[in-house]
Amino acid sequence: MPPSVAKREAESGSSLPRQSLALQAINQLSEKKWQQCERRELLQRCGEILLLGTSGYTVVLAHRRKSTPDTLSCIGMLLTPVLAEIPQFTSGEVDIDDDLEEQLDRVLDECEAIVSAPFSAPHYLVVHDQEICYRSYAILPLAHDSETYSAVLLFSPDEHGFSAPEIDYIQGLLIDLGLALYAIDIKRQLTVE
Repeated sequence: MPPSVAKREAESGSSLPRQSLALQAINQLSEKKWQQCERRELLQRCGEILLLGTSGYTVVLAHRRKSTPDTLSCIGMLLTPVLAEIPQFTSGEVDIDDDLEEQLDRVLDECEAIVSAPFSAPHYLVVHDQEICYRSYAILPLAHDSETYSAVLLFSPDEHGFSAPEIDYIQGLLIDLGLALYAIDIKRQLTVE
């Protein structure tokens, strides 16, 4: 486990509370109010759940709009550090460079994960007027069955920010989120029929 991940887990007490928070939030997606939300709002909630379940990352969710399927829409999110018990999220549209956009397209099309090699120099991303420094990233699909809902781009400030167990854990969260989104789609179809 990279020292940064161990430090994040030590600061948060352990990984169990974060798993518990994330699973509670995933279960809440079955509430009726989420069935009436737009896709973007649902994806934003998925990003917030990922932030609850992980620590130290910036999350960008990329998806194709149905009205303009050739264009990626990217929502960037970060957890604003606060001392209160209730987490505060900051989100906003994000411009992604061409290389990352190609990789996001590949994940959306092929539904396969990409974990970057660490960068020797820091890179920067702007989310809601906040400049975020990152040294590594991972792109994972948020999907269920044959439906890919989003490509999830995680940025880490650490060169080796994604250990194999951390990626496995995040992929598990994404499987649960994909199933929750699929269930919402099915419930919507049943109410229309």
